[in-house]
Amino acid sequence: MIPKMLLAMQSQQTIAYVKYAFACFSLMLPIQTFAEPANAKWLLVKQKEHVSLHTTKDKSGYVWLKASVLVHGQPNDFLTLLDNTDIAASWIDNCEKVEILTTSSTTEKIVRTTFNAPWPVKNREMITQSFTEIDPQSQTIRIRIEDYSEHYPPRPSYVQMQNVKGNWLIQSTGTNKMKIEYIGYGEPSGNIPIWLANKLALSSMFKTFRNLGETLGAPPSPNH
Repeated sequence: MIPKMLLAMQSQQTIAYVKYAFACFSLMLPIQTFAEPANAKWLLVKQKEHVSLHTTKDKSGYVWLKASVLVHGQPNDFLTLLDNTDIAASWIDNCEKVEILTTSSTTEKIVRTTFNAPWPVKNREMITQSFTEIDPQSQTIRIRIEDYSEHYPPRPSYVQMQNVKGNWLIQSTGTNKMKIEYIGYGEPSGNIPIWLANKLALSSMFKTFRNLGETLGAPPSPNH
């Protein structure tokens, strides 16, 4: 069911909450090669320097996001960044905290991502399971993330996001250069207007990838 449009008097606190929620959700979104919607027609919505952002609508009304950025380093550098959960909030737009709940192997993890929302909106959390595949020959890393919320009951102070799914693709593009690409989808749950959720998801995703470029270092522009 699609929520009603926001009333003109809707508080700025609710808007701020959606930004918090989608900010974190956007970048911790998961990836699997079959996560991309069939016959997707991607629309370029924003491009600046080494960051590009595309979108396509799901039948639910929410959008799928596809973002990419060119940065310095090799694919393993991105894995190191993901594992350093203490600094996750410094590059994932508006993220509050990322916790690794369990690690069944070096390539499988259960992760909780939480977001603080302005009062009186409840805080959100996202529970996901990630699977990492590394191909040393092609210097490529794929990370598939699936929704795992059904295995963890919602905590009293949080609302769980639903239907999170997606893929990360990290590829070496030359000496000390790599491309990070993400395709993903997710729903914030709760009574949040879809149009607003989509708008802020796009904004947060772009900021996150811009932050990735600043954190890992983007290569010089071809025009410079």
